[in-house]
Amino acid sequence: MELIRQNMRSRLVQPLLALAALACASAPATASIGNAPVFPVTLTYQANGIVLVYFLNSVRSGTIPTCSANIGGIYYRLAFDSTTPGGKTLLAGLIAAHETGEKLWPDGTGDCGVDNANESLLRITTAD
Repeated sequence: MELIRQNMRSRLVQPLLALAALACASAPATASIGNAPVFPVTLTYQANGIVLVYFLNSVRSGTIPTCSANIGGIYYRLAFDSTTPGGKTLLAGLIAAHETGEKLWPDGTGDCGVDNANESLLRITTAD
């Protein structure tokens, strides 16, 4: 049963995350990066299409922009606009990873262009 679950997870998650990476491939260099694969703990969906994704703070490295809100505790969050084509791809990949337990390498943009209070999500990369 576990083998079937892993095969199903791989068949679902890998293509979605590959699309997410391709959608963001031409973006600028990252600022805040994940230094280890991490599980997307929580996704918060806002009525305006902005999605906040929470990751463990312990795996964040690089330059964190000063505009990014310090929420304290063990989590940090990145924001993206789920109404754009790239945002829709990121959302699909994050939901798939969240539902299957897939760990990701999240990278930020180094600015707060999406909502002026949280670093924007640049890309996610599968850990496997």
